[in-house]
Amino acid sequence: METGVLIYNAQGNLMKLRGTQQGAAHVVQAAPSLSKWVQEGKVWQAIETTATAFVIALPTTTAGFSMYNDEPDTGKWYVVLGALAWQAANAATQASWGIAHQVSSVKPATKPTADLAAATIVKGLRANMGTYNGRAIFDLALSVADDRWAPVSGSVNTVVVSLSGTQLYIPLAVPVHLPPGGVYSVEGIASAVDITGKLGFVWAEVYRDELE
Repeated sequence: METGVLIYNAQGNLMKLRGTQQGAAHVVQAAPSLSKWVQEGKVWQAIETTATAFVIALPTTTAGFSMYNDEPDTGKWYVVLGALAWQAANAATQASWGIAHQVSSVKPATKPTADLAAATIVKGLRANMGTYNGRAIFDLALSVADDRWAPVSGSVNTVVVSLSGTQLYIPLAVPVHLPPGGVYSVEGIASAVDITGKLGFVWAEVYRDELE
């Protein structure tokens, strides 16, 4: 007698499960593609309006640029897809810089202050999306738990002394998930003082069941 497993979708309809001749199941990713999220107006980009100084030591409890998910407990999750930075000023010597990031392991006791108005730093990645209407809060120099910052990029080397203009955009190989109350932070790390830049990131705002 043959045995099998019955598969039902969220609506209770019986679904067919197909497999290989060796018995392995064919499985597809349930989450929508990134292109679909963009088309639906769920993907955003934020970048600082004013350049800030990159640090020359490993960051600890002070972040450069942070995003806080201010959704209610049943609200949207933020899926961080990439980190980016523009170099605005170079040191008086050849130097290098890169981007580090961290995800706070604890929810802040009080939500951060909105140091930067979302309307001035956020744009959608689908044309004609208009002004950002989400609940993200953007903060500068936020105090965070020292959750072991990690490099998110390699280093960019400046070739000409005192000239700026280098930039980085790094898609995250493993996206960061921020449930309501979660904090994501980035920081620029340089090998010399006087290097400044504008930090940013790209993220999607989706409900929890869209990630299953």
